[in-house]
Amino acid sequence: MLIESKQNVDLWEAWIDLQTATNENPATLYLIGDVFTDDRFAAPYFIRREHNNPKILALEILPGITSEDGYITEVMYAEELDHLNQYTAIFVYAGGELVARIQDIEQIA
Repeated sequence: MLIESKQNVDLWEAWIDLQTATNENPATLYLIGDVFTDDRFAAPYFIRREHNNPKILALEILPGITSEDGYITEVMYAEELDHLNQYTAIFVYAGGELVARIQDIEQIA
């Protein structure tokens, strides 16, 4: 998986699970990452952002917590795909700033 990130590149994983595929739904996309926060009880989550390229999934971490001091917490996203090659890249934003770009999404059968 090719990842360009302002945080530790080992902290982001994206894959498509083909084991959940059915005739109605070809697969499920998962994204998991670790983010730094200064709030031990923070519960970050993703929302979708608009992007001018429909092949790019753009997600924003809310609240925008990208401090490199403090605690590490996990954030996860899952989406049932319309078709297997729906996205060519995933862009992750926090506070309006691009923090990770995942360009190779693994497929797990």
